[in-house]
Amino acid sequence: MDLRVFLGIVCVLSVKFTSSEAKWVEGNLQSNSDWEFLGRFCFVSSKGSFVYSFMYPVDYGTQEVLLYYDAPSQWDAVYKKNKNCTAKVSVLNPQNHQIIALNTSNTLTSRYSGCHFTQRDGQNWYNCTGSRTFRSMRERSWYIAVARCGKSNGNVAGLKLEYAMHMTNGEPDDKITFSADEFCQTNTGDAGVDGGMIAGIVVAILVVIVVIVVVIVVMRKKKSGGEHYETKEEDGRDERPEMTPNVVYITPASY
Repeated sequence: MDLRVFLGIVCVLSVKFTSSEAKWVEGNLQSNSDWEFLGRFCFVSSKGSFVYSFMYPVDYGTQEVLLYYDAPSQWDAVYKKNKNCTAKVSVLNPQNHQIIALNTSNTLTSRYSGCHFTQRDGQNWYNCTGSRTFRSMRERSWYIAVARCGKSNGNVAGLKLEYAMHMTNGEPDDKITFSADEFCQTNTGDAGVDGGMIAGIVVAILVVIVVIVVVIVVMRKKKSGGEHYETKEEDGRDERPEMTPNVVYITPASY
């Protein structure tokens, strides 16, 4: 069997066992805290998408959606750490679009939040819809939180947020996405491992082993027949595009 045909079959089998639907997270948050975790997703492609809808009363002031990635200086530096709200937000770089301020102002963090005013139950609410694109050189877990470190506009405390989030690897309208959510280590303490997840991991490992063995065998046969193969390794340099709105970047030192 031709090597390319065999690898094609293996890839199809890999997709069959590791593919999953895009992840939806939605809920109605009411908390006395000023910082709360909302959800996590592992983006495995160089271009992941995050589409959101947030609503909350204007009386709560400005609530901010925070986008952390799995680095010691980011998520590990704030999760279950004895830090106040301001300190947890300060590890994020606004220039990388990791903070979404949910209000209608024209600041760096709120300019592309997609927020407008709406009336609900006789109250003014913020209604915010928009999207972000995640760019990274490797697969990463992203952790989404919400915070309100400033004062409220009324006699309220804590956080209040109705939210719906759609996270995919690829374009936002992809019907089927490929997530390594099962393979990324989580540090939220709320995820369990079921039999299906274990089976998927085992199958994926076996597929990888088979591919490696077949490639080695074929390359040895080709080499013995006088054919020469060259491999090109990437030099690891960060070819970062210009910072653009609605794109969440990772700083070069943290790849």
